[in-house]
Amino acid sequence: MRKFLLLSALSLSISAFSNLTIAQSLDDILQNYYEVIGDADDWARLGNLRMTGTALAQGFSIPMTMHQARPNKMRMEMDIQGQKMIQAFDGETAWGLNPMAGQTEPTKGTDEENKQSAAQSVFEDELVNYQEKGHTAQLDGTEEIEGTMCFRVALTKKDGMKMTYFIDQETYALVMYRTALDSGPMKGQAIESYLSDYQEVEGVMMPHSIEQKVSGMTMWKMVVDRMEANVDVSDDLFAFPKG
Repeated sequence: MRKFLLLSALSLSISAFSNLTIAQSLDDILQNYYEVIGDADDWARLGNLRMTGTALAQGFSIPMTMHQARPNKMRMEMDIQGQKMIQAFDGETAWGLNPMAGQTEPTKGTDEENKQSAAQSVFEDELVNYQEKGHTAQLDGTEEIEGTMCFRVALTKKDGMKMTYFIDQETYALVMYRTALDSGPMKGQAIESYLSDYQEVEGVMMPHSIEQKVSGMTMWKMVVDRMEANVDVSDDLFAFPKG
């Protein structure tokens, strides 16, 4: 009986030590990550953003302009063969205009699209200040991503959405993050966003190349030529057009 109690105590001690080590390792990794990309205070100093560049999709190179404003407002315009395509979110309502799909007037999004847009973070990723946001995170081992060994960090958002972040073991930059599509014909499939070409913008490091893949196939890629922070942007830019 005494031997059993000793073994149980030893097992509990090892388990507690293991959990402590994992927690410390995650804290160390994220601390290094924040030192590279900027911490919560650095990101809080970022105001409105304007990005100009090119979207690459299905063999087409499309001029693009994107505006973003806190907390999650967004408007992206693309010039496709002389026609303007718009995707926007004003903080409550997602809306868009897609002449290529036969739309001649702006159209409001569905309840599901509104929910998805509202859940997206505009500036910093969800790992920054994650505890204050109500999220939980844990170190989930390591994985090689396109030749780069990465720490794998599993994040569960406050709303239950799960994300996996892959942080370069050497540079501590975010290489890729993975989420699951929760609507549409490919519902349940993983969508992977690859981030590269980091450049400093008002004291934080932001990727200027973002490529999204599903099942290893590139769905679209955005290359930013210019990124401006704290620009003057009216709320009207994001609002669904009146009339």
